[in-house]
Amino acid sequence: MIETGHYSAEADEILQLVRESIDKLSVKDTGVTQVDFYIMASRPFSLSRGRFIPDNDYLKPMLEKVFKTKNSLTVNKEVNNKNLHHEFIFMERKTLRFIRMP
Repeated sequence: MIETGHYSAEADEILQLVRESIDKLSVKDTGVTQVDFYIMASRPFSLSRGRFIPDNDYLKPMLEKVFKTKNSLTVNKEVNNKNLHHEFIFMERKTLRFIRMP
């Protein structure tokens, strides 16, 4: 993560905490096979997996709809002979201003 254009160890710690929390969700509930945290509507990026979503990925139109409408979305889809249940939950992102004290 970048904080005002400079490397931030604190930002790395926050990112690691997010990834660990997401990974724990699938351990707590065995019915959950994967959890992702996506950012950027124009080119969705999986914060937990560290990858962009390819244009041909079946998730892309669903993510675009969630970002556009700012509403959650539930979709059941069969992929590779597996019935998958997707829940997309939109969370508004706020920009924080940091003021450095002398």
